[in-house]
Amino acid sequence: MDTTELIIASISALIVFGILIYPSVKITGALIEWHHRLPAQERANLVENIIVVFFAAVTSGLIMQGLIGFARAEMGLGGPWPYLLFAALDGMAAFFAFVSYRWAKMGASALGPRVMVLLIVAGSAWFQWSHAAAAGQGVSARVAWSLMPVIAAALWETVLRHRRKQWTDSRQEALAGPLIPGARWWWDPWGSLRIARLAAMGHITDPTEALDLYAMKIETQRRLRDALGLGWRRKVPAEVSVRLRQGLHIREAKDLTDSFLAQMERENGTAPDVDPDVFFSAVQHYVKAAQANMAPSERGLCEQFGISTKKRRWAQKVIARAKEALDDERTPLPAIEHV
Repeated sequence: MDTTELIIASISALIVFGILIYPSVKITGALIEWHHRLPAQERANLVENIIVVFFAAVTSGLIMQGLIGFARAEMGLGGPWPYLLFAALDGMAAFFAFVSYRWAKMGASALGPRVMVLLIVAGSAWFQWSHAAAAGQGVSARVAWSLMPVIAAALWETVLRHRRKQWTDSRQEALAGPLIPGARWWWDPWGSLRIARLAAMGHITDPTEALDLYAMKIETQRRLRDALGLGWRRKVPAEVSVRLRQGLHIREAKDLTDSFLAQMERENGTAPDVDPDVFFSAVQHYVKAAQANMAPSERGLCEQFGISTKKRRWAQKVIARAKEALDDERTPLPAIEHV
């Protein structure tokens, strides 16, 4: 091979190597990143699943050898029937194992499917023993062949028991609700009871999340009460009222409330507390009153301009802006600014 052919072969090999390696590296990197994003418990479960699948595949292959031989020698089956016998027995065992897994995950009793798995395993072990004995193999070989389905069943039963304990603990934690500190129960028993009720209805186990949802619910109710009065429950859409009253889907209720109040504001015009003209007039009023040594209070300022007395922050902003103008008389009155 001359130099030109060697160069062409090398370049071709590098191209093929890059084509094959690059996707493999990308896929491996994506799998590693996905694995790192999983919670610790799910990573442990993933490792268990890989180990179980590997050993189940090995034992299934060994079981297939014995069952196919048993079907041909002892049962006299020919053609595809020995393979179908193995597929039927192994498929039924896999089906009942999967059903027991799903039932255990739902918290139901999986005794029936587990008993069926054990019966199939016992039959398979007996078939393995009979075939090994008919083939003239020793006792140790018979025991080894018979233990293959038993080992697979024991492996699955161990995994099922472990997962069942995890699911039971998770359900108990969800039913128990978040661990609310004892000091909060002491200082605010009624509010703590409401938080516990909200968490239990929403299957929330994090106390911080439960407290945030409770605060969101209270704030949403306060906004509706300020905008519509004490009878706000009869004036808001039913989907908002029901969610807030029952404590369900608080975040959706907040979003619906935002949309409802925004629509109401568009229909009724700009509210006084966000109207820049009202704010500018209030600043002028406070400056003149302060120059006459008759500065109004925050409550009086709100009442003067038709603002709810609960919105003292608006009055505080007006007073702060007016004091800035008073501190420097050379500075003109502030321009209209959206608050």
